[in-house]
Amino acid sequence: MSASDTPTPAASEPPVRPAKSVVRPAKEGEWKAIRGLIALFPNKLVQSPLPKLNHFFVAEVDGQIVGCCALDIYSRRMAEIRSLSVRPEFQGRGIATQLIEACVKYAKRRRIRELITITSSLGLFEKVGFGPFKSERLALFRQLEAPPPPPEAPPPPPCEDDGPRLS
Repeated sequence: MSASDTPTPAASEPPVRPAKSVVRPAKEGEWKAIRGLIALFPNKLVQSPLPKLNHFFVAEVDGQIVGCCALDIYSRRMAEIRSLSVRPEFQGRGIATQLIEACVKYAKRRRIRELITITSSLGLFEKVGFGPFKSERLALFRQLEAPPPPPEAPPPPPCEDDGPRLS
């Protein structure tokens, strides 16, 4: 392909350059930014309850958090990738893929055998290796009202946390 064959963006479209992002586990003090990202998509992302802060990975560009994704570990066998959000102006630059891959890499280190996700972005997840379970094409969903908490319930006992950590 010669230089003259290289496709160029239309004059009205600015070229989309890949974002130089850093994906890392979320840190204390970043909860507000993460909740703000998720709140950008109220009709697509579950707003409550959210995974714990230490279950999140974040993507930074020039020191600004522009994306997030959580890995909720349910058991030694299964975890869910959820709460994937990228600021609209940074979409289409590979950041969501980097966030998903960070979750997958962490799950592999934890020897998780199955990952699930509930998404409206099928193509994105198929691109990184997700697909239907055997011949399953549809998952059925039923939303139930949460029962009210018991009055003055004691906090649950502390347990080992499965969230992503660098150490």
